[in-house]
Amino acid sequence: APFERQAEITVDTNFFGTRRLTSALLPLLERSDAPRIVNVASYAGRLAILRSPEKADLFADPSLETDDLDRYMRDFVRAAEEGTHLEE
Repeated sequence: APFERQAEITVDTNFFGTRRLTSALLPLLERSDAPRIVNVASYAGRLAILRSPEKADLFADPSLETDDLDRYMRDFVRAAEEGTHLEE
């Protein structure tokens, strides 16, 4: 599929899918004596691939809230669908 269509599928699977699964498992993990979450990401998941230092700083900010992160990811999908993701 073209990138413009693939972006939503990829972000929904890799980002939002991971968030949904983590949220679903948290009640079980909270009951464990040794809870652990291990996420594995590809090389493409590195912040260094972001062209904008400002964007990299947004994602690396320790005070980043979940709602903001979700919005950034939806903004990326929108930009990809519009073909403006490389400019933003």
